[in-house]
Amino acid sequence: QVHAEIEEKIFYPAFREKSDASDADSVFREATEEHHVQHVLIGELNKMQDDDPEFEAKFTVLAENVRHHIEEEESEMLPEAAKMDDDLLATLGSKMKEKKQDMMASMKG
Repeated sequence: QVHAEIEEKIFYPAFREKSDASDADSVFREATEEHHVQHVLIGELNKMQDDDPEFEAKFTVLAENVRHHIEEEESEMLPEAAKMDDDLLATLGSKMKEKKQDMMASMKG
């Protein structure tokens, strides 16, 4: 959930705005929808008992969705992001790291 929020709040909007890719908006929207599906499945899994007959099937669908999402990010989004300005990428990296640290600290407290 931390990873998804960092992408949704920091990386995806910057990619959409700064990428020179002609399909940046489409890639952004698809990635956002894939995250939405993941959030729904995680929410449903959190409400289920581990021994629920549907738990394993739902978890498998989530895992397949995440694998697909990662493959698309690695093949479509990240190569385009690598073409973005180095200073922008460094700034995004710092913001993402800070957000992760903040979120992890709030989870501990």
